[in-house]
Amino acid sequence: MPICERLIVGMLQTNCYIYGDNSTKEIIIIDPGGNAKKIFQIIESGTYHPIGVILTHEHWDHTKSAKKIANHFQIPIYASKHIKKKNLNITKYLQQKDSLTIGNHVLDVLESPGHSLGGLIFIDYNTKYIFVGDTIFAQSIGRTDLPGGSMELLMDSIKRNILKNNKVDDSFQIMTGHGPITTVGSEKMLNPFLQNR
Repeated sequence: MPICERLIVGMLQTNCYIYGDNSTKEIIIIDPGGNAKKIFQIIESGTYHPIGVILTHEHWDHTKSAKKIANHFQIPIYASKHIKKKNLNITKYLQQKDSLTIGNHVLDVLESPGHSLGGLIFIDYNTKYIFVGDTIFAQSIGRTDLPGGSMELLMDSIKRNILKNNKVDDSFQIMTGHGPITTVGSEKMLNPFLQNR
């Protein structure tokens, strides 16, 4: 099993994930939206070796502590090539079909616009974890009324990256940006936005 810790951070109760390889202790920090000290403590108490911060999208509740954590550990920040904010100190821009290696684990990068133009999904096909940011939630989907939002793009992203992805089955865990973790199978059955898709 990989390292996978969920921390609820910031004013909007964002899910920040520490994900990595139990054998090498290499980890990445996904969406550090606040509570930097709490994230530092978890990483340092676990004797983890952080190698990067990755952002599913540019909204402040997912990025607030990114620079602080990257500076503290002297690690890069990865985000979409479509991201608009220039103050995040992004080191490497990601796009469709890129991948990130964390020890013996690989996260494939899928572009997922709709909630924001610079949305990304990260999938580990071996461990069956999908980190979706605010693309999809347990029995809901991300809002599309913010700048760069589009219901049409969001539904296309969900279908293309999750529902119609032939590498993804119902047992894959959806690691949401807010609220409880869910599964692909559960969302196919219970998510009202995904019915008849």
